[in-house]
Amino acid sequence: MIVGTKCSAWRLALPRVASQLRKKITLAFWHRRTTGRQQPELITEFRDEWRSALARQWRLWSHLSIDQQSRLEVSSVGYIDAWRWEAALGFKITDEMRVLVAAQASLLVLELDPDYFRNVGSILLHPTTMVLSGARPSGQAGLMTDQPFAAEGQTLAGGPVVLAWDAVVRDARAPIFGRNVVLHEFAHVLDLVDRMFDGTPPMGNPGLRAQWIDVCTRAFEEVRSVKADSILRDYAGTNPAEFFAVATETFFTRPLALSVEQPALYEVLTQFYLQDPARRGDPPVAEEE
Repeated sequence: MIVGTKCSAWRLALPRVASQLRKKITLAFWHRRTTGRQQPELITEFRDEWRSALARQWRLWSHLSIDQQSRLEVSSVGYIDAWRWEAALGFKITDEMRVLVAAQASLLVLELDPDYFRNVGSILLHPTTMVLSGARPSGQAGLMTDQPFAAEGQTLAGGPVVLAWDAVVRDARAPIFGRNVVLHEFAHVLDLVDRMFDGTPPMGNPGLRAQWIDVCTRAFEEVRSVKADSILRDYAGTNPAEFFAVATETFFTRPLALSVEQPALYEVLTQFYLQDPARRGDPPVAEEE
């Protein structure tokens, strides 16, 4: 979920210039700190117990190659140190909780510029689903609502990424349902790189951007159709920004199904993220699922 700026339709989106420089991640880069920031003790290595925790809690972890896991470990350490971690309602945050959030967020930029997440600032963890208020899109074209609503995550323009911990755990363990609140909210962070929530993340290739707008517009309109029966959940029809976030969730959690049902959408997501998760297959299903 997003808060803070109005979303524009893809075909009306303003031209933008966004660099896609692929930078090598180094711990030194991520260890830079804001003066006065209260942080946990500086972490310099990925601990063995964290690998065990990820294997236990995140179904997708065991589906990644050794090289991919190693690179996620490096970026996770960097993000844990770079972001400020805050707990709501007296909630206690552990290192394993930070690792689960940071590793999943890192997956989005595994082949992209890690600097896209440099300005996240802080992660605010709630123990469970939040009840929020304020004006937001109703899901019906052009209509807004200010009714209280339940939310598992929220990305604020210029503010923190807010996550409900119980949703983080549930989604990491059960990708078969096609939902992942961490991937969803950090897709919004990518969308916001150009300071606009419009469903078009940073891409320097004009041809890819034109293809993205065309494909996503058609898929978005299909989801909004009452006759549509899509692997993308209904929330994708709220606006282009939520469409991109939901499509990102599905791309990483149900890649095979998405590639079959929405091949054009899957292709532009592959070109943007520079990953092809369908080659790995859908993550295994846990016994309790």
